Amino acid sequence: MSSWSVAIDFVLRHEGGYANDPADLGGETYRGISRRFHPGWSGWSFIDARKPIEIGTIFLELDQQVRDWFYNEFWVAVRGPEIPGSLAICLFDFAVLSGPEDAITFLQREVGIDPPTGFFRERTMEGVRKEEGTYVDLARRITMHRAAHYANRCKRDPSQLKFLGGWTSRLVDLAVTFSTLKVA
Repeated sequence: MSSWSVAIDFVLRHEGGYANDPADLGGETYRGISRRFHPGWSGWSFIDARKPIEIGTIFLELDQQVRDWFYNEFWVAVRGPEIPGSLAICLFDFAVLSGPEDAITFLQREVGIDPPTGFFRERTMEGVRKEEGTYVDLARRITMHRAAHYANRCKRDPSQLKFLGGWTSRLVDLAVTFSTLKVA
């Protein structure tokens, strides 16, 4: 199975279907695509035409569109096609939850780029290459820092505490995924 297949299946399994939780900073979402942050996603017209929608609903008609959108918006942004599987999956999942800049910034901190820019350019790729042989460890370190990031988010905004259990469970599942990967 390719890194991309593992990554998108992981994200879609954790994101579920339609949601509209007032406490969610992303607001209305479908399969992890936030209307607040991505109002131009072409699938919103399909969603709007079917309202009211039960929470958790998944529309098979949108499956390929969702996958293509995630590939173009997040997988390419974190250079998923160019980096080892465990790291690509880690950064992609992080980008879906917090945006590509946050994911790349955390990567840059881990590979010693100071100050981090949030943009994945050649200097970042050089830092990644220096981690050769330890990509799974690098992905795990980033995942551990994500846990602290989410805890700090909840300290700053207690309304987010309701999501902490889900975020933590997702990170544990991600760490297990790294351990069982058949891709680098």
